[in-house]
Order: sequence, then structure tokens, then C-alpha cells
Amino acid sequence: MGDVNCKPVLIGDFNSRTRCNPDYTIPDNDLIETLDIDVSDDIYTYLYDFENLSKYDVPLNRSSQDTSAPSSYGLKLLEMCKCNNLYIANGRIDQDKNMQFVSTQRGAERLVFDGFDYYYAKLLANGNGSWECVLRRPKNCKARIHATDDHVVWQYMQHNHPPDIAAYVVRRQVKHAALNTPVSLTGEFWRLLRLSLE
Repeated sequence: MGDVNCKPVLIGDFNSRTRCNPDYTIPDNDLIETLDIDVSDDIYTYLYDFENLSKYDVPLNRSSQDTSAPSSYGLKLLEMCKCNNLYIANGRIDQDKNMQFVSTQRGAERLVFDGFDYYYAKLLANGNGSWECVLRRPKNCKARIHATDDHVVWQYMQHNHPPDIAAYVVRRQVKHAALNTPVSLTGEFWRLLRLSLE
């Protein structure tokens, strides 16, 4: 392990429930300025390592249907990630990164995937959830997906309508404002706009 450029990867669930809790820490710039801390390049690189996620089009926040409190092992895993600039891939990469669970004003659960909203239809025999487009009845949209707690395992994405881009962008802005995390929606907006025009 003498190579300083090696990238460690830990694989497994570690008996850890982490929910969507952050596995990163955003440094407080005001505190650094107030305390007049001299931050060297190495320290700056370490503190702001989380910004590398956006370079590779990986979202800062993870998606998960897990609503239970993080387990003690989950809290330890999150702390280890924060201290060592490690990141949990589940809910962030591949099909997971464009998936999130939201609640409606009436408390119903919705799944948002690539700008389209789905409602929970049923539990399948294999344990996956079956989700149907919210416009199934009003517009006869046949799009459906099957998903586990943290990723899409099957999809039929033949929507007969464009995604609700405005609602998606507003939802993302509200979520990130609540979490106090920076987010750039420009690229996401244009990607969804291109999808809607296809």
C-alpha cells in the first residue's frame, strides 16, 4: 500500500443502516475565516474532497427508501466515511443517482426517477416494489418501474408525456435548502428538458 494514489473500496453492508444521512462534512468557511486558520493546500484538499463527487456527475446526497433511524453500526460507518473521505455508493451511482423518495402533502409516498413521479402500486413476490406513473389513469401512461429500497431493478420508461421539470427542479431546490447543501440544477434542468423534447 505504498502507492499514495490508491483508492480504497469497501464492499458489503456492514450490518449498517445509514438512511440518507450524509457521509461527508461541509466545512464552515465562516469559522475558518473567523479563527483565521492558515489552511494549507493539503488541508484544503482534504476538507473539500466532497466537491470531487460533482466532477464525476455523482450527486452529493444519496437516495434511500430506508426511513428507520440509522443503526449504531450505521453511525460508525458514516463517521468513518466522514473522517476518511470515503463515500457510500448506494443511492448515488448508476440507476440509483436519479432516484429519490418523497412524500406528498397527504403523506403518500412517491418515487421520483429521471424527473417522472411514480406511486406505489404493489409489493411483488420477489420483495421489490412495483411503481406506476402518476399519470397512469389521467393520461393512460404505461410507464412502470420495479425498485428495491435503494435502486431501480427493472423499468418500462415509455411515458406518453414529458417529465414535470418545474416540479422536479423546485423539489430539488427545497430539499437542498432544507439540508443546507449547495446544488447546481442547471445541468440537471437541461438534461431533463432534452428528455422531454425527445
